[in-house]
Amino acid sequence: TVLATTVGLEYQPRAKVLSVCVTLIVVSIYNGLIDRVSKPALFYAIGFTYFILFVILGGCLAHRSFGMENTSPDPHRLLGWFTYFAIE
Repeated sequence: TVLATTVGLEYQPRAKVLSVCVTLIVVSIYNGLIDRVSKPALFYAIGFTYFILFVILGGCLAHRSFGMENTSPDPHRLLGWFTYFAIE
């Protein structure tokens, strides 16, 4: 997995706990936006945001020095954390 390769599998329990916090923040932002923006516009905005996010993450993961080809795990590799939270 991306987290195991970039950050290290021993950090998965911490990532799962932090994932709950990240999901709480994202849902709170979504709840604030749902009252201000029409549902179709919000649907397209979220879809476009995730599309851009995953294109950028995919490009970064393909990079030789800080992507998946670098197989030395380090908890300071933010790419692994961002990818994990984006997928969750």
